[in-house]
Amino acid sequence: NGSCPQMKNAAGYVARWEQIKDGNYGLLLWGRVGTGKSYFAGCIANALMEQEVPVCMTNFAAILNDLAASFAGRNEYISRL
Repeated sequence: NGSCPQMKNAAGYVARWEQIKDGNYGLLLWGRVGTGKSYFAGCIANALMEQEVPVCMTNFAAILNDLAASFAGRNEYISRL
């Protein structure tokens, strides 16, 4: 329903998607375990997919592992994010 500040921020991110994409801005979610980071990332991803925006949802540990495994192709990997 968008009543909590986190949901308002997530909805704002989706509403301003074109500007965010054009500005090449990202979104960093942080907090303790169980605070809803994955939930809000999923909400944003679902809302963007409803607009037919391609989405890739990952986490920092996975990015680091992928970068370490493909050090030679790191620039290409980063540009895909």
